Amino acid sequence: MNGTEFLNAAIDPELWLDKSAGLRRAANRLWDSFFEATLKSAREHQANNDIAGGDLWAVGWDYLTSAKLLYGLSAETALKAYILQNRPEEIEVKLTADGSGVIQSAELKQFGVQLG
Repeated sequence: MNGTEFLNAAIDPELWLDKSAGLRRAANRLWDSFFEATLKSAREHQANNDIAGGDLWAVGWDYLTSAKLLYGLSAETALKAYILQNRPEEIEVKLTADGSGVIQSAELKQFGVQLG
């Protein structure tokens, strides 16, 4: 991807929303896996009369941790789309061009208001 293509993709809020939706779908799958693993583990503990629960959460915990990460990334990505749609002046992009004016690279430097 050249600099111009990157810049066009970086400032397209629809692409950010698509990415956000994809991250959320992945998080939903992990959440479902967490729920299924925990339910299966609970049934096994109940069948074995393990009242204390032992490692009831152990199997599903990694699914939950990863799901939370993806839900957070999805929310962050959706917020970037919102900023692009409603406050584009708060985005800083650094472009590097060669002597003929062809963009060689584009870098997103800042999203939103800088604090401090």
